[in-house]
Amino acid sequence: MKLADILSGLRRRWYIVVPGLILAAVAVVGTWMTVGEEYERTATQVLLPGESSIPEDGNPYLYIGGLGQAADIVVRALGSPNVLGPVLEENPGTEVTISRDPSTSGPVFMITVLAPSDGAATEVLGRLVAETSTVLEGLQDEQGIAARDRITVMPVFIDEQSLVQQRNRLMITAFVGVGAVVAVLVVAALADGILLSRARRRR
Repeated sequence: MKLADILSGLRRRWYIVVPGLILAAVAVVGTWMTVGEEYERTATQVLLPGESSIPEDGNPYLYIGGLGQAADIVVRALGSPNVLGPVLEENPGTEVTISRDPSTSGPVFMITVLAPSDGAATEVLGRLVAETSTVLEGLQDEQGIAARDRITVMPVFIDEQSLVQQRNRLMITAFVGVGAVVAVLVVAALADGILLSRARRRR
């Protein structure tokens, strides 16, 4: 079927296309209002070696090179269902990403929270930052690590304000809008084909 024929059919069935597009616009506006904004906060933390690994009056940041594997373990433990699950259950609609910082080879990792409200983003990020020390201590307790040999964690940066994100909102709204418009055009084209076929039979 040629494009010109399709356009002619849509013009003939304007009484389907026009109300359909109006309903599509209503669906787009409704989706935009329903989905709402999301709020993102990020915290960056670094592992520091135990006292026994640092010379007297030494700079601990000069001795973090061997803690990359320890950082990987902390990231896995912090993102486990046992730790992360209860936090997400208490804050539905919240997404959490825990990963090593790709911009550095050091034992630096990031916690990123995407939540439906600023309050939820603040609460979840704060809990996970505090939970990092607990998880790290628990891992070292299991191995019986002496106090002087224990790795510690220190926050490098914690967002004080949330970044408003519209990405998911835009994607969902666009999906609904395109889907609704396509559905209207398909229905109008099918209706035009059926009605023209019936008219030919009558003739």
